[in-house]
Formats: sequence, structure tokens, C-alpha cells
Amino acid sequence: MNNFNINKLLSFSEEIKCAFLKGLFDSEGSLHYKQKRIRFYNSDSNLINLTKIILESLGINHIKIYKRKEEIHILHGRKFLVKPVYSLAICRRKNIQLFYDKIGFSIKKKQEKLEEILNSYQRNHLFWTKEELEYLKNNSHKNYHKIAERMKRNVNSVRRTLYRYGLKPKVDNRLLV
Repeated sequence: MNNFNINKLLSFSEEIKCAFLKGLFDSEGSLHYKQKRIRFYNSDSNLINLTKIILESLGINHIKIYKRKEEIHILHGRKFLVKPVYSLAICRRKNIQLFYDKIGFSIKKKQEKLEEILNSYQRNHLFWTKEELEYLKNNSHKNYHKIAERMKRNVNSVRRTLYRYGLKPKVDNRLLV
């Protein structure tokens, strides 16, 4: 990495960048289903930063970098010095979808887990029944929180659905004066 020219890699085509990242994530990447994140681990901070730059050049944003400090672990009475490790995390559905579309994994098990993560995101607007939409229409004047509590739904989902279907009445500014 010391003699590696970062600018040269950044000037390569998107296909080469994606192949480079696929190799990195296949070997030292992991998926976290509950956190809905893709992680890449390495002890070299330069490689972590290079990976972040390449991901951003591909349009994948909202990348977090974490550092685990140097530690001493004791295993069966022996002491081991564990080097500091950096991890890069790709968060949010849009970025995970871009990773899936552009990079992906060569390892079948990892690719399947990535698909599971993408499928776990709910698209609430697809799951509204006619009865629920009718209830929203009749109660659109009420507080989002009360509607969400009554329907056992997420408050943001209720708000988005009201606006998406034009069910939220417009506020007359003359009444606010």
C-alpha cells in the first residue's frame, strides 16, 4: 500500500473499480442482517480510506468508519496483542442497493444474505388495504400519532401515505393569523 498510487486506481473504469471492491469485500467483508449494514474490516487505515473514496466515486454515500483500539486478549492463560482494526460500514437501503447492483459478492452465501437484507426493507405503501386507506381518508384531520397507534403502524408511514394519496387536507393560512 505504501507504493500504491491511489490516483491511478481512481482513474480506472467503473468496471475495474467494482472488481477491485468485490475482491476486498469477498475476502474481508461481512453482512449484518439486524443492523442492515455491509462491513469491511482491515488493519490498514490507508486501505480503508481508499475503499471509501472508491465507493463514493461510485455513488455509494453515507459510509461510516470505526476504529477498534489495540488490545491485549488472554486465551488459555496466554496473552495476545491484537492490532487495531478499522471497519467501514455501508448503511441505508439506497447505498446497499447500489452496492448490490454495481459490486455484489462472488461468494454465493454472502450474495444471498445481501438479497435477504434488501428484501427485509418494508415498502409500506404496498401493504395498505382499501379499508385502511378508507380509515385514513375519514380520519385525516386527526393527529398522525393517534392514527398510527390505532392502526398499529409507523407514524412516518401514516404521514407519507396521507400525502401520497392526497388525503391530508391543506392548511388554510388565513386561519393561522
